Amino acid sequence: MRLSLHCELKENEIPLDYRRKIVSMFKRCLTNYDEDVFNKYYHMRDPIQKEFTFSNYFQNPIIKKETIEIPNKRIIINFSTSDNVIGIDFYNAFVKNLYQEIRFSTLNSIKITRIVIQKERKISSNRVVFRTQSPLIVRDHHPESGKDWYYSCNDLNFEKFLKRNLYNQLKDKFSENIEKDLDTLSIKKLDMKKIIVTSYGIKMASSIGSFEMEGEQYILNEVYQSGAGSKKSLGFSMVDIV
Repeated sequence: MRLSLHCELKENEIPLDYRRKIVSMFKRCLTNYDEDVFNKYYHMRDPIQKEFTFSNYFQNPIIKKETIEIPNKRIIINFSTSDNVIGIDFYNAFVKNLYQEIRFSTLNSIKITRIVIQKERKISSNRVVFRTQSPLIVRDHHPESGKDWYYSCNDLNFEKFLKRNLYNQLKDKFSENIEKDLDTLSIKKLDMKKIIVTSYGIKMASSIGSFEMEGEQYILNEVYQSGAGSKKSLGFSMVDIV
C-alpha cells in the first residue's frame, strides 16, 4: 500500500533533522487513533522492526544552517508498506487525525489535509530500475560494541552490506531460500551519488539516485513496497520504479 499525505505547516520553517518530527507525527496519529495499535509499532523503547518506509516532498525549499524554509508551508509525505495490516492501521490513524493540528517542533505544528491512496506498480520482470525517493542507508551494525558503520555508493562494500540489510529485512518473512536468492541478486549502480544526512543528531553516509536490481520478483516487490536498506521507518531507503 502506498499513501500520500498532503500536509500544511503553521510556520514556514522546520528543523534540518525533520524526519524525526515526522516520526513523532506518526506516533501521535497512532496514539490518537488506538493505544493498542500504537503499542504494536512503538512499545516503549523495544526495537520493533517496522516494515514500512516514507519519503517527503518540499516545493522550492531553502536550506539554511539549522533549518529548512518551505515558502508554501506544504509537505507531501509518501508512505509505503508491503504489509496490508500495517497499511490499514496507519491509514485509519491518518484518517482519524485529518485536519487535526499536531505539534511538529517548538514553534510549529502540522496538519494532514488530504490522503491519497496511490496505485502501486506491478513488477512482472526479474529486472527493475529503481530511483531513491529518500536517501538510501546501508548500515553494518556490530551487536557486541553497539556501533554502526554506514556505506555509500562510493564504498567497495556497498553491495555486500545492502544485501545483508535486505536479509535482515526478509529472513523472517520468506523461506529458507532467501539467503541463496540474495546471493544471486545483482545490484548495478547507474546514477548514484553520496550525500551526508542527519537523523536524531547522527550524521550518516547515504546514497541517492538510480540503480538496477535483477533477481527474484518477491525480493524486487519487497524493495519497491517496503524499502531497500536500513532505517526505513525513520524516513530513509524508499524507492520508486523508473
